[in-house]
Amino acid sequence: MKKIVLIFIAVVNFGIIANAQDAIILGNGNEVQYDASSKDLKIEFNRIDTDDRAMLDFFRRNNFTEYYNRFSSACNMRRTGATLLGTGLGLMGGGVIFMIVGLSTYRYGTLIAGYALIVVGEGLTIASIPVSAVAGGRKRAIKNDFERQYFGANAYIYQPTLNFGITQSGGAGFTFKF
Repeated sequence: MKKIVLIFIAVVNFGIIANAQDAIILGNGNEVQYDASSKDLKIEFNRIDTDDRAMLDFFRRNNFTEYYNRFSSACNMRRTGATLLGTGLGLMGGGVIFMIVGLSTYRYGTLIAGYALIVVGEGLTIASIPVSAVAGGRKRAIKNDFERQYFGANAYIYQPTLNFGITQSGGAGFTFKF
């Protein structure tokens, strides 16, 4: 009978210990409850990989508000790049149709409108490239920063930048570093 009582007490105590939670105070002052029975944050973080919605959900669920806001901003920038690309390609397609109609009907106004649509579409398409690239670089930099701060990983990435300025010869130009 003593053995049964001791086993019962041991099982109850083990259950209490196994259900214990520790509070972890992060570098930014946020408190995260670490439950030993839940998935490890690092495993979950690495499993997400390139799924932006899952990454946003991960930051939100675990109260990483600063990372959530920064990552959300980078995702919005990426969507802006995709919108620029889609609009530019659509305008170029419409411009080609206008040019074909203008050439076949000898309507030079339609031909000129088609040419203008193509030029604007090309500009938007070209503008989408650095916007999307910078957004992608920011998302990766945010993930790397999170890994360094919370997991001690040595993951570094160069932040892509787009600059506009005056060249040495007096002209204007863009510099895109990636």
